[in-house]
Amino acid sequence: FPSHDSSVGNRVQIIADNEYDMYYAKEKANIEFAAASCIRQTPLVISTPLEPIHPKLFIQNRGTNVSSYANILNQLGIEYDIFDSTTQRYRDKAHIAEYLGVLHLPYQVNIQSLMENLGAGIIHFVPSQAFFRHLLNTEEWYYWEERQQSAHLLEQSINLAEWYAPELAGCFIYFNSWEDLANKYIYFLSVEGRLELLEKQRYILALIQSMNWENISKWISLFRRFLAARPTVS
Repeated sequence: FPSHDSSVGNRVQIIADNEYDMYYAKEKANIEFAAASCIRQTPLVISTPLEPIHPKLFIQNRGTNVSSYANILNQLGIEYDIFDSTTQRYRDKAHIAEYLGVLHLPYQVNIQSLMENLGAGIIHFVPSQAFFRHLLNTEEWYYWEERQQSAHLLEQSINLAEWYAPELAGCFIYFNSWEDLANKYIYFLSVEGRLELLEKQRYILALIQSMNWENISKWISLFRRFLAARPTVS
């Protein structure tokens, strides 16, 4: 946050890596940001998609506990492996890429991990915004920190979530119900489904590479502006 000392404060600039943090900071503390929009992280992008070898979904047991909905997955015949930060840890992004995709209930994967995963072409199965709202409204077990905020901020936390950003939407496979997830899971195990996933991985890698250049250009413009405003350090 900027210093109250004017001799120092004009050297402090704030940049956000996602739109909701920008909105929240302006709403709560009238924070002004150096850039008009967020500047997303620029992850390493692999050259070619990694071939999944497990016909299962990867679940990171963080935030919403998988025990709350595991019975639903089991009844629908969806196979998965569970990883956490203590007993069952995964190696790296290449380990995640061994799976058909990540089953993600926002925010089991944080924004930094999301961008790193996309740089590896990893597929994320995500509830559609409509189903996400349904889960929030009907399931007490669903963890969503912004439930404690005002109705307005709660709404914005959904509208501005990375998982529903228009520019990133093509990276995800959305499901409208648990049954819809089961149908998509079965389809993507088929030969046709695997080919479609491969094309989606290629799309993700190309998109993130393009976004990296855009975000690097934003940083260059910002630093040029900073230096022009204060060319020397006293």
